[in-house]
Parts: sequence; structure tokens; C-alpha cells
Amino acid sequence: MKYDLEAETGSMVRPIIREKDNELSGVRGQFRLRNKEIESMSVEDGNSVYYTKEGSKNIVEGKTISIMFQEGKAVIIKVEGEPRGVLSLKRSQESAGD
Repeated sequence: MKYDLEAETGSMVRPIIREKDNELSGVRGQFRLRNKEIESMSVEDGNSVYYTKEGSKNIVEGKTISIMFQEGKAVIIKVEGEPRGVLSLKRSQESAGD
């Protein structure tokens, strides 16, 4: 990992980033901080598994996966270059017995 204190930017080789049940990995990664808070991150040849607030599971892959953050939370996830994905919706409790 390399980090430039003045520019608040860094790069990683074979990054694996985990937060709770969410994971982002790739061959190479870049990130940018602002006032010591994460502002953006991207990975090349990326894979990601993440869960929504509602409990749905998303699996995505692509040449580049970019994430923009606000107040430390991901607000935009952009997948470019041969994007692939699977969304598994959470079943509501009312229909769980069907």
C-alpha cells in the first residue's frame, strides 16, 4: 500500500476491504481521503458482495468498481467494463412460509 499524506490519496495491490458482511476486492485499488475520512475508492478487475439496508444481497463484478462516500457511508456504487451482477431479494416474513 502507498499513501500520499499531502494529496490524501493512496493505492493498493490486491486489496480486500471488509466492512461487516460487505466485501470489495480487486487486482489493484485506489482511494482518496478528505479530512481523514474516506471520499472514494475504486478497484480494477473488481468483485463485490454487499447487503442493502433491507437485507438484499448484491454480487457484482466488473473491470472497475468505484464507490463514492458521504459521511463514511457508501452512497454511489458504479460498475464499469463488462459489468455482471446477481441480486438476491430478501423474502418478507409474511411470505416466508410460501
